[in-house]
Amino acid sequence: MNAALQRLTAAASNIANARSSGPLPSAANAANYPPPYSPVEVVQSSVLGGGVLARIVPSPAGPVATYDPGAPYADSQGMVATPGVDLASEIVNLITAKRDFAANLAVMRTETAMYAALLDIKA
Repeated sequence: MNAALQRLTAAASNIANARSSGPLPSAANAANYPPPYSPVEVVQSSVLGGGVLARIVPSPAGPVATYDPGAPYADSQGMVATPGVDLASEIVNLITAKRDFAANLAVMRTETAMYAALLDIKA
């Protein structure tokens, strides 16, 4: 469930900040403004004995130059940096997290039912 929670957290953060922007590193006044949002992703690895270790790490995808001449931090050509967030992929991550939560809940319900049946047999 922790992996699903991490995936949900990362996708929500990326979606919430998808339309944000900041100065390109080459902009003349880049130091006066905060950098653009850096997307994150979840990296999972197997754990000895079962389970998964999930952690949120910065995405290797860099910012995308977007035309926004009205931004105060736009460069001389009117370009700003926006996060390279693919909304379709983030929606897929949200759906995957939802399915992971549902599957884990089904396992817990089955475990509870099995323990209850075991107690009934013992009694």
